[in-house]
Amino acid sequence: MLKWLTDANNLTAISTLVIAFFTVVLAFVGWRQAKLTRQAIALARDEFNATNRPELFVRDVHASSEGDRTGIAYTVVNRGKAPCNITRSALVAEVVDTGKLAVNLRPTGKRNDVGAIALAPGQTYEGIFSNVTEAFEFGFFIESNKSHDFVGELHFAGAIEYTDASQIVRRVVFRRRFEHASQRFVETGDPETNYSD
Repeated sequence: MLKWLTDANNLTAISTLVIAFFTVVLAFVGWRQAKLTRQAIALARDEFNATNRPELFVRDVHASSEGDRTGIAYTVVNRGKAPCNITRSALVAEVVDTGKLAVNLRPTGKRNDVGAIALAPGQTYEGIFSNVTEAFEFGFFIESNKSHDFVGELHFAGAIEYTDASQIVRRVVFRRRFEHASQRFVETGDPETNYSD
């Protein structure tokens, strides 16, 4: 056996097999290291996106009549640290019986009343919701004519779905009630109708 190992031809063959084995091991280790590096990069990106996320907020909601456009003016603000894209939204102006629970809206299908808008951090979008004629007129009637039997409030409500860089869908839900004295829509004070995911 020792004589077989000391033969130069056999020693070359054994050395070649050992080198081939270590080459295969090295290739496997390199492939595994590359996979772990890709996972570490993905994890770092996900952590960054989770801590630097967009956050939409609806503010400055008021009655508006610019020229022939009567409606409700509103501002959507991205007060987060990352850009986002509005993908779906549903807005409504409605008269709600005072004291009754108002139902939150959910965008369905491809409905997007706000529009497909991209907002950078700190950027705002100002819109006018003009599909309000009947509710608006009735709401003004209620506010200015307190001698009737019906007790209700004019509300402007909505839900906006948006995605961040990781395509995570987030939602902001809001409901404001009309305050006749200031001609503004103010928060209802109910955390179930004003929240952000």
